Amino acid sequence: MRLDVLRRELAQGAETIGGLVAGVSPSEARVRPAPDAWSLLEVVCHLHDEEREDFRPRLDVVLHRGAGAYICGEETALLSSLEGYRGQPRLRPPFPAVEGLYASPTAINNVETLANVPLIIGRGVEWFSGIGREKNTGPKLYCVSGHVKRPGVYELPMEVTLRELVFDHAGGVPEGRRLKAVIPGGSSVPVLTEAHLDVILDFDSLLQAGSMLGSGGVTVMEEGTSMVWAALRLMEFFYHESCGKCTPCREGTSWLVQTMRRIVSKRGRMEDLETLTDLCQNIAGRTVCAFGDAAIAPVLSTLQHWRDEYEELIREAEADGLAGLPELILPMAGRH
Repeated sequence: MRLDVLRRELAQGAETIGGLVAGVSPSEARVRPAPDAWSLLEVVCHLHDEEREDFRPRLDVVLHRGAGAYICGEETALLSSLEGYRGQPRLRPPFPAVEGLYASPTAINNVETLANVPLIIGRGVEWFSGIGREKNTGPKLYCVSGHVKRPGVYELPMEVTLRELVFDHAGGVPEGRRLKAVIPGGSSVPVLTEAHLDVILDFDSLLQAGSMLGSGGVTVMEEGTSMVWAALRLMEFFYHESCGKCTPCREGTSWLVQTMRRIVSKRGRMEDLETLTDLCQNIAGRTVCAFGDAAIAPVLSTLQHWRDEYEELIREAEADGLAGLPELILPMAGRH
């Protein structure tokens, strides 16, 4: 987001909320800008310009530089990080609205949410509800990346289909190649296939299709992409970003990466597919936060839609007499 836009939206959103409640407390914002933009960001986010006599009530906006840990997208891990502790999720209850930052009631929202507040207050609920579909109203930021001609961030009503977003707005797959897979809501959601192109990109429709809207990060993959390799790359990310607090997540992501690497390096066995499923089942629902459930999404969804690619790699290993041999020595990424 451009720095001037961030300043304006934080100011408008915070000022609007502050005008509706009495006794506004300091507002904390956690951002991860490029290092060379940090000094400028500190300057432009000064919201108490002396010439602004109409600014009321007083609201202190404090920016915290984040180290980039993925787990701090979880609200209680974010609170721990803001308090100076290691970013790890907390048991709930108590919930942040009751006991959050420094044991005080805390409302947690992201910049995209705050940016909508002044528009809703200024133009009315009916105006906002008229955008999108029932129960999925308002605009949404879709960040499109991967194998598309025009990657970028597109703000659209939550009634656009995946096909319209990828082909009409992002220009489609380069050189006329066929689309193979799409991650519709960031790395933590199940992968969809070409057959899902007409799914509407809202919360309910994607849930019915077996995935989620999540952050709105849409990653497109063209034909020829190895879905086993793609799942491994995502698993390596989750292994690296696991905070390590919960044993199923801490140990399970490690075992998933090792098993996936064995298959990709053509050392896999057919029973490894059962091992992957079993590992995922022992992670799901057994962690303090939703990180564990997110981490298994790439493996389970690619096994569901592209199991033949896993089996093909294993058959090649069997044909070469390499199945079951120790996998190639590959360095494991360090953790936070």
